[in-house]
Amino acid sequence: PIVYCTLQERDDIIELAKATGWPEWKGIYIAFYTGMRREEVANLQWRDVNLESSTIGIRKTKVGRPRTIPLPTAVEKVLGDENVREGHVIPVKAGENRIGRFNSLMNRMKKDRRLNLLAEWRIEVPAPSRSADYKEKKATFQAEVAKRERELETALEHIGWNVFRHTFASLKVQD
Repeated sequence: PIVYCTLQERDDIIELAKATGWPEWKGIYIAFYTGMRREEVANLQWRDVNLESSTIGIRKTKVGRPRTIPLPTAVEKVLGDENVREGHVIPVKAGENRIGRFNSLMNRMKKDRRLNLLAEWRIEVPAPSRSADYKEKKATFQAEVAKRERELETALEHIGWNVFRHTFASLKVQD
């Protein structure tokens, strides 16, 4: 199934990415607002960004043909904060794997999201007893745990590059 985010989920994921403090969070922002693929964002260079015409030129694409896409105002604002406009838009240290950094950020975000949700969910574990209602309390507890596990799985499936692209496309269609 195609998974995409609501506006609120998109904003929450962007905030989660920002909270990591990693510069790659801007790549997630760019992906949500342009529909660019992970490799396209990772390889995006300043020479490909034209702030005057509000366009982004993507030289290396999945299908091998370059394309030009509009540069949304929201992305312009985020990129406008940069003082150095040379090399890659999302800088990484020399020798580091650009795609690996984005994958590490995804893993970090999923871990943070999981921990945040688990911290919010307090489920009272029924104390073992021989009382008549213990089986009912235990069944209720197990049902609540299963419900939370499904919620957690859903929350984590919203963090991924295809989801960012699908969200972009879905929001465009809704507009």
